Amino acid sequence: MATVACPGCGLPRDAHSAGAPCPVCVTADAPARAIVPATALVRSEPDPTAGLPADSRHLPPAPPARAGWLAALAFLGGALVGVAGTVGVRSLDLPPHPSAEQRPIVLPKADPVLPRSELSAAIAPHPRAVLPRPIAVAPEPHAKAPPPLPIGRVTVVEFNEPDGAYTVPLGLRKGEHIVLKGKLKTLRVSGLTAGGTIDATALEVSTVSVSKVDGGAVLKLNAPRGQVQFTSKIGGGSRVEVFAPEGDVRFFGMPAKGGVSIDGGAAVSVTARFIDLKGDITGTGTKATFALSKSGALKVPGVGGTAVVEYSGARPDVTVGNVAPTANFRPAP
Repeated sequence: MATVACPGCGLPRDAHSAGAPCPVCVTADAPARAIVPATALVRSEPDPTAGLPADSRHLPPAPPARAGWLAALAFLGGALVGVAGTVGVRSLDLPPHPSAEQRPIVLPKADPVLPRSELSAAIAPHPRAVLPRPIAVAPEPHAKAPPPLPIGRVTVVEFNEPDGAYTVPLGLRKGEHIVLKGKLKTLRVSGLTAGGTIDATALEVSTVSVSKVDGGAVLKLNAPRGQVQFTSKIGGGSRVEVFAPEGDVRFFGMPAKGGVSIDGGAAVSVTARFIDLKGDITGTGTKATFALSKSGALKVPGVGGTAVVEYSGARPDVTVGNVAPTANFRPAP
């Protein structure tokens, strides 16, 4: 038996009773629904050609060409009016909008261009200041200035050899000046004449041996707690300074016994613990000054000519031989 589905609820039914109402879809309160064919449930779009004449002869006539020219002229006139209005508005001198902030435009300040002469003066270095020459101050009248040192070539020799030895070269010419610095164990001066100068005040040495000092020479020695000996006479207006506190200084002279140790207007100054002269101090204008350490001792065989000998120290032990009537042997003032 052939069956068909109910179009409303899909209930399978006998094909012979398809025209009768569906017992499921129809209720007691609702009337029987009309059976709608399946093709009627498909939605159809409206026909765009509905209402149009079947023949083009029934279409409305096209507007004449004159109407198109009028439309073009109207469009052109409107465009011209718009342009004229824009130009007119821009030509008006209207104040700016109050909300717009007006800020001045500040251009960077360019550096001035200087002429070549002024530019050269601007970059030229400052002239070096010229300092005045120092004014020489004369010593006070009561101050006794030391005799000037010879003027000439100065040679500086520096040592750092506490166990080393150095011998000053021979043949020191007049005006030559040697400065010795540092530390040495032994210093030898073979001969100092012709106005040469040896300054060893900045040289600390333990043993010094000097053979001859003559001809206006200058010798300065520094030997703390050291031993210094002069094996020849000091004369010829020479100047000798020996600083040897707690040290021993001996003058043997020429000849060693009964001769002369200091003569010829020489000036000798010695600071030591023990000073021993094997020869006399004599001559015209000769002067010797001896400064003794505490409980020091001084031995002088004799003083002759117009020589002057002065000594100082705390409780010194002084021994002197014959002193000429024209000579002077005295404590330092």
